[in-house]
Amino acid sequence: MAHISFETPNAKYILLLSAHCQTTEESPSNFDAIILESGSLAPEEVAKSIQYTKLINQAVKNNSQIWLTDADLSKLAYARTLLGAVATAGSAAEGVVLLQNSLSKDKMSRRKFLMGIGLLLPYFALQSSIFHNLHKGEIKHEKFWDANAEITAPLLGKGIAVIRNLLTAEKCESFIAPSLRQTLGKKPTIAMVWGSAHFGIMGLLKNPKRRQTLLKKYDLSKYLSGDYRASQRLILDAKGQIKKVQTFKDTLKQKEQEAIKTQQEAQLSRRRFLSGKFKRV
Repeated sequence: MAHISFETPNAKYILLLSAHCQTTEESPSNFDAIILESGSLAPEEVAKSIQYTKLINQAVKNNSQIWLTDADLSKLAYARTLLGAVATAGSAAEGVVLLQNSLSKDKMSRRKFLMGIGLLLPYFALQSSIFHNLHKGEIKHEKFWDANAEITAPLLGKGIAVIRNLLTAEKCESFIAPSLRQTLGKKPTIAMVWGSAHFGIMGLLKNPKRRQTLLKKYDLSKYLSGDYRASQRLILDAKGQIKKVQTFKDTLKQKEQEAIKTQQEAQLSRRRFLSGKFKRV
């Protein structure tokens, strides 16, 4: 299981990436809260997901908070993701055929062999095989993590991976981490468990200026369906069964963005006032 630990001014993070169809091992460190990827899944489905079984048990045992900050894709964004998946699968299938043909002949076709490997690369990148499948421990060199983020993001569809990473990163840094710090009286430790293609979350958590730039660039309502500003906290019993789902309606606190917008509007109003006052007669 590939994971990395880092800090921001608001929290300590343990980012764990794994396949949705496999059970993720317990976090190497205890945490005050855990954030699970949900996508289109209902809270009840997330709590039963095989990917999170051990981590949810760890959270219940340590009385840690369990949060969902993700949002489902809009129909258009989902279609783009589906097309990307189909294209990747098609590329992989063609690559397998070329490799089989080149290997089945007595004299291997070097050109076809290399073409087959090339066509398989998008599939391997999307599955994050370099880190997720080959690297089972902690990744200590952030540049390797960042490199994989650059490779996988475009394969998921234009902007789509960035949008969901951005949404969760901003909710964590502007709402969940400050709330936990106020409650605990210390910098909280937050574990995040997402699919193996979401390496880009780390960079967004660490860079508030980049988050604000992207929040201005993208209209999130075009990419996400439903009330994407909301987050949910799952209250579980000792057996890991959901007792209650608390919904917090506005956890996307774009304070810096709103302040900049207000300042720009004030400057524009002042310029208009002065230009009108000193207008030549």
